[in-house]
Amino acid sequence: MKVSIYGPNLPGSLQKLGTFVVHLSGCQHVSRMEYRGQDVDHVEVSTKLEAAEWVYPRGEFEWEREDVYIDDLYFAPCVDLPRRK
Repeated sequence: MKVSIYGPNLPGSLQKLGTFVVHLSGCQHVSRMEYRGQDVDHVEVSTKLEAAEWVYPRGEFEWEREDVYIDDLYFAPCVDLPRRK
């Protein structure tokens, strides 16, 4: 699934969701929210864990507990990904 990952340093109302916000690429909700001007990366992932590993690469971050990094990302309802394979 191709997703858009926004963040870090999101506006206040979005920062409450998570350090990073993940939407399906092309999601219509993005144009109606405060994402304009935010850093965005478009990536292909098949699980929430892969999205977290893309944002927080293993080797650069200590991966003692996966849920810490996965839970730092807010997955919008348009993103229907399993947590892991």
